[in-house]
Parts: sequence; C-alpha cells; structure tokens
Amino acid sequence: MKQFFTVITLLFSLHDVSFAQNEARPNILFIMTDDQSFPHASAYGYQGVETPAFDRIAKQGLLFTNAYTQAPGCSPSRASILTGLHIWQLEEAGSHAAGFPTKFKGFQELLKTDNYHTGYTGKGWSPGDYEALGRTQNPAGKEYNQQKIVSPDGMSFIDYYKNFRDFLDEDSVEGPFSFWMGGQEPHRVYRYGVGIARGMDTARIEVPAFLPNDPVVKVDMADYLLEIEWFDQQVGRVLDMLEDRNLLENTIIVYTSDNGMPFPRAKGNIYDYGVHVPLAIMWPAKIKEARLVTDPVGLIDLMPWFVQSAGLDFKALEKQLGYTISGESILDKISGNKPTITYSGRERHSSARWNNLPYSSRSIRKGDYLLIYNYFPERWPSGAPKQLNTNGKECCEGYDDIDNSPSLALLMDGDMKDMTAGTIDLEKTGRSSPNKYTQYVNLFGDLRPQVELFNVNNDPACLINLALQTKYKKQTQSLKSELLNYLKTTNDPRMSGNDSFDKYPRRVGSIKEYPKPKWAK
Repeated sequence: MKQFFTVITLLFSLHDVSFAQNEARPNILFIMTDDQSFPHASAYGYQGVETPAFDRIAKQGLLFTNAYTQAPGCSPSRASILTGLHIWQLEEAGSHAAGFPTKFKGFQELLKTDNYHTGYTGKGWSPGDYEALGRTQNPAGKEYNQQKIVSPDGMSFIDYYKNFRDFLDEDSVEGPFSFWMGGQEPHRVYRYGVGIARGMDTARIEVPAFLPNDPVVKVDMADYLLEIEWFDQQVGRVLDMLEDRNLLENTIIVYTSDNGMPFPRAKGNIYDYGVHVPLAIMWPAKIKEARLVTDPVGLIDLMPWFVQSAGLDFKALEKQLGYTISGESILDKISGNKPTITYSGRERHSSARWNNLPYSSRSIRKGDYLLIYNYFPERWPSGAPKQLNTNGKECCEGYDDIDNSPSLALLMDGDMKDMTAGTIDLEKTGRSSPNKYTQYVNLFGDLRPQVELFNVNNDPACLINLALQTKYKKQTQSLKSELLNYLKTTNDPRMSGNDSFDKYPRRVGSIKEYPKPKWAK
C-alpha cells in the first residue's frame, strides 16, 4: 500500500467533526462510480489503475480499507445510501429495477427542505421507476445532464464537470449545496480491447482468484479499469473547480462506488468483490490529517453523517419520518471503542429465475470474517442455467444474473459478438478444450449452502467456505446467531416468512419465462 499516511489510527475525536451553530454549514459532494470493487484504486497500491483524484481525497482525508455497500446491485444499494436503511427495510426499493416508496426519504430530499441546493449529474437512483409510486423527481435531486462531452469509446457522453458547473452557476441560489455526482463508469458495455489500445498494461492487472488468469479476462479487466480512470479524470476537474471557487475548504467530499465489478461472482453477489468497495472522504475544514481506517463500515452510515453535519436534529428527524434510521454517523462509528460491524443483503437483481424470483441472502462482516445466510439454497444463485422454456424454446443464455461480458462468454464457451462492439475469436485464446474453465463456472453457477463463512483478509475471493470445517463450527454459529438476531430486530420480512420480495414488480426491463423447477409450489 502506498505510504502517504502518517499514522493508521485516529488521533482526534471525530465526534467533534460536525456542524456547530456559529459555523457555516458544509457543502456536500457525493461521488459514486457504477460497479467498482475494492481494491481498484491506486491509493490502495493496486498497480493496474491510476486514480489521482481518488488518491488526492485520500491524502487529505480518510481512506477506508473495509467499506461495504449494503447491496450488490445498483438501485437497492443507492436506495440504502440515500435513506440510511437496509434493503430489507425499504420494501420495493430493496429490489432492483423497482419503485421507490415516497415514505422513505433520502438525504437529498431532507437537505433540500432545509435550504440546501440539491441536484445530481450522471446516474442518480437507478435503474427503476421513481414515478411509479408517486415521486416527481429522482431521489438524488434535480437532474443536470444537459452538457455532453466527446469521450473515448464506450464511455458516457455526460460532461460531469460542466453539469456540476451549471448547478453551481444557477441564479438565485442561497444556502449550501449537496450534489450527487454519479458516474456511469465502469458499468458495461465496453468495446473489447479499448483499454489496451489506450495504454492499459495487462501485466499490471491482478485477476481475482475466482476468475481464470486468461488473456480474455485480462483484456476485459483492462477495459473496466480504463473506465475507472476516465471517470476519475472528471472528478479531478471537479475538485479543481471547487478549489478555484474557494469552496473546497468547507465541502464534505465522499468518493465511493455502489457495488462491485461487473464480472461473474462479483456484482450481484454479497461475496467480498460484490459489496466491498473503495471509499475516501475529505473535509479540509474539519479533517486535518490523512488517516487510514481499517474498521468495517457501511455506506449506510453516510446519510446520518450528512444530515447531522448539516445541523439537523437526528432524533427529531426520526420522529418526523416515523421510522428508525439503521445507519450510524460514519465518523462517530469509527471513533468508538466497540468493534464495527456492517450488514448487506441481496434480493432480486435481474430476471434470472422461474417466476422472476430473487436469490435472497443476508450477510454480516465482523472483524476478518464475512458470514452469508442464503434463505433459499435451492434456487440458482447466478440465475438458472441455459435451458428451454415451457414452450420448448430456449429461454435464456444461462446465469442471467450476471452482466453479459467477454469473461462470461469465455467461461461459458459462448459467442461474444453480442457482448462487445467488436468480435473475438475464442480459438485464439489458448484454450485446450471447451471444458477448460468448468471449475470457474461451478464457482458462480452451482447451488450454494445455506451458510457460508469466509476469512476475507486471507481469502478475499471467498473461495474457502469455513462453515464446512469443524473447527469453525462455534464461530459460524455465533456469527449466524448475531446476524439472524439483527435481522429480527430490524424487521427483515424474510425472518417471519413474508414473501413480499418475491412479488414486487420489476418495473424496468423485461421478464423472462423459465420452466417451473421441481421445488416450486
């Protein structure tokens, strides 16, 4: 890891990092990439990517090595970040591509009512239909996406910098601002090979152990990492603009991602590469020295910090909302003496199973360990394998909970023409037989046990299920009990047998028809 940190513990009370009555309320700039796993930022010492803007924030603030999102998919993760609630507390908004009930208020809505100027550029809360349940505006705020830019192949044409500039330049704006800068990178689709064409070095790319160290995978990862670099360049321009306008000093800046990389066994899963994300925070007016934070924290803890830093009375806010916010102020959380714990969950991602059913899971991260509880181990975790529908016609390519990609096609011995802007000759990739990568397909495609336990410090790829080992029996049972008790306390409907998550409508995207499985009622 790059050694630009003077110490690795907090030397001052972060309880004091809050709004005082005689101080100007802080601005907030929330920056989020779309599908980026930890450790893919150069501040973490990863050699295959350069992220100077992320590094700048880390050098002047806090760099988190164990930050977790509360869901491995875009819209439920974003709903949790906005509201400070777990996905199982958000009703329909806890599923992917659904609606967002108006009774749940995000920090942008709350700050707007308290005289903050709010808005977003790029990707806000998405995908989903926020109007379906009565909203008139994206929960991330007013949209600023008019300005476009000439971008490299496959990148977004949204000019994040100019849209933020338009937001700042609006006439008759009073009060501080809260802005959501939502990158559309590194979400797929990529043009295969553009990363190498633009100078990415595959020799510096470390492939996670759940994927084969194959040239196709490395090229695919180079395309992914290039998009991270592209968005980071736009963030750098935004930081410079804040500095030029003398706004940087009293602006809280958070830079993170919604969920993990769009590769098999990462995005869409609550394994480490699906929910473990980069996180850097700076606030020059309050955080005076760089610190490395190793405590497990959740992005659910950002919302309480934002609203408290803006001067809102948190207890009064909860009373007004009519529900308890599950997140805790992230800086207060890491200032305490008790071990930090974070939880994640998964419901429906894509239409990938019979009757549009989700793969429902919950997890607890405590210390070095990640325990996962799968409610329905009989369901296919990555979607049903390739099969015929009830009319005898092929219904799917197989494992439809995974984003289409050259890496997936390689493992499935499939055709990559529809997944990229170019074509790939699989016969030139060095495979000795069509079954060369069966073991990797089994890793993401096979049924999973109800309980999984991983030491993510030693096994970030989450390949060794310690719950199957006798010597971890007590630890497995202890973490399982702690997780299930927390789920009961926070009213997870699954704990009472409520199947509402099986029935919430998919409001965006198609629904595929699969044959009825043997276990279905």
